[in-house]
Amino acid sequence: MRNQPSTINHQPSRADWLVPAAMILAALLLGTLIMGVADAEVNSEVSGIAYDGNGTSKTFTFPFGILATSELRVVVRTVATGAETLLVLNSGYSMTDDDGDGDYTDQPGGSITTLAADAYSSAYEIWITRKPALTQTTSIDDVGYLRLDALEDTVDKLTYEVQYLRRLLYRVPIIPETEAQVADMNLPASPTRASGFLKFTAAGGVTTATVVEPVTTVTTYWETRLGTDTSAAEVRTALDAQEAEPNLDDAADGLFNHGITVKNGATGAGFLRLYEDSDDGTNYADINVPALAANVKWKLPAAAGVGYWLSDANGNLTIDTPAGGGDMLAATYDTDSNDIVDYAQEANSVQDKDFGDVNVVSGVWHADDLIGTAASKSNNTAYLAATAGFAIAITSNGATQLYGYTDSSNPPTTIMARNYGNGGSPPVSITMPVKKGNYWKVTGAITVYWIPLGS
Repeated sequence: MRNQPSTINHQPSRADWLVPAAMILAALLLGTLIMGVADAEVNSEVSGIAYDGNGTSKTFTFPFGILATSELRVVVRTVATGAETLLVLNSGYSMTDDDGDGDYTDQPGGSITTLAADAYSSAYEIWITRKPALTQTTSIDDVGYLRLDALEDTVDKLTYEVQYLRRLLYRVPIIPETEAQVADMNLPASPTRASGFLKFTAAGGVTTATVVEPVTTVTTYWETRLGTDTSAAEVRTALDAQEAEPNLDDAADGLFNHGITVKNGATGAGFLRLYEDSDDGTNYADINVPALAANVKWKLPAAAGVGYWLSDANGNLTIDTPAGGGDMLAATYDTDSNDIVDYAQEANSVQDKDFGDVNVVSGVWHADDLIGTAASKSNNTAYLAATAGFAIAITSNGATQLYGYTDSSNPPTTIMARNYGNGGSPPVSITMPVKKGNYWKVTGAITVYWIPLGS
């Protein structure tokens, strides 16, 4: 009997088709679970930008991404004062992304437009920064699928938060890198640092110290003025009230108990300015000094009463009380000759005093050596008197008439002196005083002289 090969019919088992099916299903599920394409990475450290106002521009771009419009912060800074104003979306500014699709991360960035009526001038700066919410709102568990763009947004937000925190660190003091864990930067507990101020220790660390109120000794006058006032505003009010009072003699203690030094910097000499009664006007008198070669002193008399001014060879000035009563009211000195050229005086007002060409003896003024040398002049000729003086004319015999004329006209016509004799009389003469600045002449003279005064 021949053996016949047996025939076996092989039927596919479940395992044969289950594996390929599982692979196909896994591929489908993977495509379903992983959906979306990542938008853009954060490849820039820029998280803020600033612009100077120019009075024209109202739209400003920002080159960094944000995940929500609420993360954008727009601040207008006043350059002169540093004051900052936070603008509010839709009332202070409007915004749009770069490509108009509402996504501020794909380009990234966008622009803002200020909504004020006028563009900000150069007196302002516009600061645009990112302030992300410090939260994590993406859930990746118990979901049917995972979006890659959502995953990248979560990672991007972490980067945004790190950049924001670094911007905050730029605004705080930081010790050098090599001093980390070397200098103690920990502050004392609040009970210790309360009402204190921050200071550095000898080792370079920080601590706090208690404020020590300074003790200042003030005069009784200011103690009365300030009373119990303690605030700076109250003190300023008291000082302003004092400034409105031009003198300090409203109380016995309203006097200075020390010397007063008055300077005026490099602009001029120090001065005291005394105003007239306000009912009379606003005029004032200044008391100051010229450039001095040495220090001088002005001394008032010990006795009561008005005195007169005396100055020694060094320029020291003293007001002394005159002997015999009366007061010297005023005196004007010729600085070229050191002579008194004008004065007003009451009787017996001036003590004996030698002023050089002028001296006072028993209250009487005397002039020495003030008559000049006689100069020969011509008859019937008009002359202008440069100083006060005397015109003297002499005839050859008594039969000739002498006339003296003087006034402000040239030639003068006013007769101020006249003399003549008879035919047998000796020669006659006239002496005529002439005022400074007037013209003078004589007629009928043989000899004429001019004698000036005050030379």
